[in-house]
Amino acid sequence: MKTETAGVLLKKKGLRCTDPRVRTLDVILAGDRPLSHAEIEERLEPRLDRVTLYRVLNDLAEAGLLRRITTGAATRFGASDHAHAHFTCDACGITTCLETVPVPRPALPMRYVVEGVELNLSGLCPGCSNALRPDEPEVEEK
Repeated sequence: MKTETAGVLLKKKGLRCTDPRVRTLDVILAGDRPLSHAEIEERLEPRLDRVTLYRVLNDLAEAGLLRRITTGAATRFGASDHAHAHFTCDACGITTCLETVPVPRPALPMRYVVEGVELNLSGLCPGCSNALRPDEPEVEEK
């Protein structure tokens, strides 16, 4: 998804290519991690008013172009091209996409239809865990 332009993606979903939608989607596609409303607002130049930005984010999420990642009280937005896990650090608050961590598909009783699965993990990121325990060797969990 990140290789296509915002305009192309909007057109594929049948959305009009308005300036606020294109600029907002460009900011999210350029991000290296899911971004909060405030982070998106800071990166938009010129800025959009908050209500417009909320509406644009909602439109893009409803169209399937963005994924809402809700962890605790914070909601972040990331490009939605495939299911993957997200990790939010309890110390610094940064949410990271874990592209290589598979998202399990649960086996459900008959007549249930899965339309989405999210895997949100929390704990300490490598930077914060190293800062708290600098003398411990790094061990990869299995």
